Amino acid sequence: MFTDVSAPTSVSIPDGALPSGVTIVPELWEEKRTDPDSGVVITEKVFKFGSEHVELSKPAQIEFEVPKAMNLLLVRSVDDAGNPIAGASAPTITRSTTSSGTTTVTAEVDHFSNYVFAYTNWNIVRGDRQDIAKYFNISEISQTSYQSKVGETVEIPFAANTVPPGLSTYMNDFMVGVHSQDNHIIIGSKSAVHADYGDSDPHIRAWVTGDELEYEVLRSWKIAFAYWLPVTNSSLHIECVKPGNYEFELEFESELTLFGRELESFQAGQSFIALFNSDSLLLATKQLTGAYLDLSYGREADISINCVKIEEAPKVCTGQIPHVVYGVGATAGSTIEIYLASSAIAQSSARSVTSVVVGSDGSWGPVNLDDGCVGQTILFKVDGEWMSQSDTWSAGGVPPDPVGGYQLTP
Repeated sequence: MFTDVSAPTSVSIPDGALPSGVTIVPELWEEKRTDPDSGVVITEKVFKFGSEHVELSKPAQIEFEVPKAMNLLLVRSVDDAGNPIAGASAPTITRSTTSSGTTTVTAEVDHFSNYVFAYTNWNIVRGDRQDIAKYFNISEISQTSYQSKVGETVEIPFAANTVPPGLSTYMNDFMVGVHSQDNHIIIGSKSAVHADYGDSDPHIRAWVTGDELEYEVLRSWKIAFAYWLPVTNSSLHIECVKPGNYEFELEFESELTLFGRELESFQAGQSFIALFNSDSLLLATKQLTGAYLDLSYGREADISINCVKIEEAPKVCTGQIPHVVYGVGATAGSTIEIYLASSAIAQSSARSVTSVVVGSDGSWGPVNLDDGCVGQTILFKVDGEWMSQSDTWSAGGVPPDPVGGYQLTP
């Protein structure tokens, strides 16, 4: 029933990967058969390593070539009688396309039993031949670092397509998740507050706008939103509630549960199914049961957002006894700007009061600051540059040096 395969194939076993005294001599066979319902030719490559299940201390690689048109790969880990190995882990699959138009598939495995790789250009979508992978068109996570201010919001638009109507689906979900790393960020929602989860006093808030939600999951360490596919006009909003630099994981994931009647002939013992197109690899990591096939595809990225506290503008208090400012020793012709601020470091929110030009003798002022408030700070600029000197405004106040006044330096 099997014939030898002449295509380039290799099995690479690192030194020390096999248990002491164990020798593996792989055999490779190939079988081609035609699916009775669809007429599709299915090729199976069988790698036989013997009936014994051997765990490896280092991963090994099984490499073989397949046609470039292949878009469906199914993997079984079986014993010598062809029965599925219970609990066998799925290999990691990668592939590369050669200049001659063939595709090399590499399976990285952590055990040896017998492997069956079945592949074909399977027309999984009814009607015209299409590649299902392209329908998982999820928005890219292109920006991973944001700057914002407390009380302001960052908007991240997203979208996800679905499979065409001709493909029977039992479930088609799209999920957006914001997950705190190490559970140290309290995440709240604008649509609901659940004190039981500790999110009534959050560091950041996350919510979505646009398409109607299927459901929302809220915990203090994560918030997730689920949609029915397709999602065409939605955005994720992240609001800074408290100042700080926060790191979290953002995840977009599409999941389809398909009626798998078209795949019944494949359903005995697969560890997983991979669907390929020119750019994508999809893994169905769930075990196949009954007449359903679960597929998922997602993108995730570590996101950081630096939330800066917005300094409040200083108040204006009218009718005050003025604080008098003046000085000597400045450069003639320079412009001195005078500001009132909430603190000595709140330059960004400081209120400009007035400006004066230094006289030919290097003196300037006096200037009466009669709209300051108790506790505010007097700041100075000379020719557009902030000076290091400052003073606390007070009713009837004067410079610490009543004779020389404020002698300003950068």
